[in-house]
Amino acid sequence: MHLRQIVKRRTSRRGAGRPAGIAAVALALLPALLAPSSALAGVQAAELQHEIDELTRSIRSAQKADGSFAGGQWIVGKTSLAILALRAAGAPADDAGVRRAADFLARRQGNPDRGVYETSLKVLALQGVDARAYLPQIGAGAAYLVRAQQPSGGWSYELSGRADNSNSQYAVLGLHGAALGGVHVPQSVWQKAQQYFIACQRSDGGWSYTQSGTSYGSMTAAGVASLFISDLWLHVARGRCGVYTDPRRLNAGLGWLAAHFTVTSNPGKSNWKFYYLYGLERAGIILARRYFGRHDWYRAGVDHLVGDPEGIVTAGSGEDAFVRSCFRLLFLAKGNAPIAVHKAEWQGLWNKHRHDIRFLVQYVSQELDQPLDWQIVPLTTPVDELLAAPVLYISGSGRPSWSVQETTRIKEYVQAGGFVLVDAPDGAGSFDRSFRLLAERAFPDESIVDLPKDHPIYTCYFHLPEEDRPPLQGIKGPCWLYVLYAPEGLSCPWDVADFDHPNFQLGTNIIAYVTGLKKLEGKLTERTYFLPSGEEPEQRGGAFVMGQIVHPGQWRPHKVAWGKVLEQTSAKAGLAVYSQPLPIDLETDSPFDGHMLYLTGVEELELDPEETDKLTLYLERGGFIFVEAACGSSRFDRSFRELMEQMFPGNPLQELPVGHPLLESGERIDTVQYTEAVLREHPGLNRPLLEFIEQDGRAVIVYSKFDISSAIDGHPCYSCPAVMEPAASRLALKILLYGLSS
Repeated sequence: MHLRQIVKRRTSRRGAGRPAGIAAVALALLPALLAPSSALAGVQAAELQHEIDELTRSIRSAQKADGSFAGGQWIVGKTSLAILALRAAGAPADDAGVRRAADFLARRQGNPDRGVYETSLKVLALQGVDARAYLPQIGAGAAYLVRAQQPSGGWSYELSGRADNSNSQYAVLGLHGAALGGVHVPQSVWQKAQQYFIACQRSDGGWSYTQSGTSYGSMTAAGVASLFISDLWLHVARGRCGVYTDPRRLNAGLGWLAAHFTVTSNPGKSNWKFYYLYGLERAGIILARRYFGRHDWYRAGVDHLVGDPEGIVTAGSGEDAFVRSCFRLLFLAKGNAPIAVHKAEWQGLWNKHRHDIRFLVQYVSQELDQPLDWQIVPLTTPVDELLAAPVLYISGSGRPSWSVQETTRIKEYVQAGGFVLVDAPDGAGSFDRSFRLLAERAFPDESIVDLPKDHPIYTCYFHLPEEDRPPLQGIKGPCWLYVLYAPEGLSCPWDVADFDHPNFQLGTNIIAYVTGLKKLEGKLTERTYFLPSGEEPEQRGGAFVMGQIVHPGQWRPHKVAWGKVLEQTSAKAGLAVYSQPLPIDLETDSPFDGHMLYLTGVEELELDPEETDKLTLYLERGGFIFVEAACGSSRFDRSFRELMEQMFPGNPLQELPVGHPLLESGERIDTVQYTEAVLREHPGLNRPLLEFIEQDGRAVIVYSKFDISSAIDGHPCYSCPAVMEPAASRLALKILLYGLSS
C-alpha cells in the first residue's frame, strides 16, 4: 500500500508578497497544483493492473466454445482455476465467459484419477459464481469429498488410497467453499481433518507431502491454511462465540513460513513455485495476515511477478503454462482485493471474537459481488497504512488502557477520512467505560450521542425492521457519522457465522454507509491524505488570508477541508498563504481582514442589518465571498437565497456559465461526480453547477447549493446533495485561486 501524505508546513513569512503578486503566481502555477505527484518506488497500481489485464486476456483467449478452458485431461480442474482467477480479477458473476464456464462445470464430472483435486476446485469455482444457482452441484461435490476422506482424516487422489497433504488441502478448501455456500459439512469431517494435519506437522513447525519427509514451502502453506480452516468450522459447529482452541501449532507453521520466506522459489523444493505462491496467498488471506514475520508477502510477490519477468520465465518447472498463468493471476488479483476493514490489535484483550470480521467481510463481499479483504493491524500502525481500509474496527473486553500513541492514531485516522466502528461484546462494563474515556481524549469537542432509529445506517442497503435495529451510538459531524459504537455488541453472530442473524445485514449497512457502495480500490492504489499540522498559524503578515464568517447557524461544520486546500496550496506552490480560515465575527471584526471570505452553515443563516451592511461594503470595494450549503442543507439554502434578494434586489443568483474565468483557468474540470441525492433532482448532471452574483463585470459571490467540503474532509456525505472527489478538491482550489486573484 502506497499512500502519500500532503505536506504539512507552517507558512513562511519570508518573501511574503502582496495579494496581487501572489495571485499572479498562483494562476501561473495552477496546472502544477492540480497535477498528480510523481510515482513512488516499487511496482505501482497501474503496472499491477496492466499485468492483471494481460493475464486476464490470456486466460480468456483459451476458452473453448463449450465453455471449458485449455483442454486436456485436467479440463475440469483447469476450467475451475480459470473461473477462480477471472473472478478474483474482477469479472462479475454474470460475466458471459464465467457463466459459460460454470455451466460447463455443472454438466461435467471430474477426471476419476484426479477426483479430489478437480471436485474441490469445481466446488470452489461454482460457489464463487453463484452458490444458490449451483447448490445441487456444490452439494454433490461436497458429498463426494466427505466420502473420499480416508480413515487417517486426509485425502488421496480418489475415493481410496494413501492420503497426502496436497490432495488434503484441496479437499479442505473445497469443503470450506461448500460450507460458505450453505452446504452442511459434518463436524466429524473437520475433526478428522484437524487431527490429520496435526499428525503431519513436522517438529520444525512445517509440513511435507506426507507425514514423513522434510518441510517445504507449498506444503507448509497448505498445512497452515488447512489447520486454520478445520478449526474455524469446528468453532462454528460449537456455536459459542469467544471460545477457541490453542493456536500454538498454527503459530509454529506461521513461524516456519516467516523463517523460510521467499517469493522467488518454493522454499525447500526445486519446483512447483506458482503452486507455492498460490498457497502463500491463500494462507495470508485466510489468516488476514499482511506479514509473515517481517515480510510483506503480497508486496514482495508483486515486485517479483510484475517487476522481474526473467525470474518468472526461468522458474516454476512442474506446472504447464496455463496453470501457471492462473496461479499468477490468483496471486496478483486476489491478493490485491480491496481491504474493507482493518481490525485493530492493541495491548490487551483485543480479539474477544476472533472470526467476527472474517465472516462479516465474507458476507458483504458476496452480497455486493465485490472481492473484499480484511486484515489485522496494530493500533499503532501509521495512518497511511490504516487508511487502506475505510473502516477501523475496535473490539475487545476487559479494561483497556489505550496509550497516548494509540489514542492519537485513532484521532488522526478520523481526521484523515477514516471511520471507526467500536464493538462492546460484553455490553456495559469496563470496556464501555474505557471507550468513553478514549472518545473524550481523542475528540474532546464532541459527544457520543444516541442514533435515532430512522438513521440511514439502518436502511441504506438492507431496510431493517424496527425490531432488528439494536441501539447504536456515535460521534457525528454535521453531515456524517465518523465513529459508530455498539454498546450492546454486534459481533457474536458474526463470530459463529450465523448468517441469518440481522446483525449481518446491519454490518453490510455499516460498510455501505461508509463507502456509499462505491467500488473500493486495491491494496496498491496510491492514496493521498491530509492531517492538520496541529500548530497555530504564524502571524498573517503579507500572506493571503481566507476569512470564515461566524454566525449562529453552525458556521464551522467542516473543520479540515479548507485548511487542507490552503495548506496544499502553500506547500505545493510555495505561496504565502495563511494555513487556516480566519474566523471573522462581523459584530466585532472587519471583513477586510480576509482577502476573500467563506460562508457556510447547516441551519438557517441569520445576519443582522449591520452585518449585512459590512458585507455589502466589502463587496463594493473588491471583495469576494464563496458560499456553500453544508450537507446540501435546504434550511441554509432557503435563508441564503432570501439574504441575496435583500442585498441584491433585481440582481438574482444565476448559474455560473461554461467559459467563466473561475472554471476555465488552469486545468479544466470536464466531469463532476455527484451523489444520488443530486442526481435525483438533476438527472445526468456531470458538470460543475455553481451560482453567482455579478457586480461591475465580476463575480462577487459564488454559491454552491451542494456540499463540497465533506468529500474534501475525507467523510463524503453520500446521503446529502454533494460533490464527490476528486472534483470537490479541484473545484475548491479553483474557487480559492479565483478569490486570490480577485
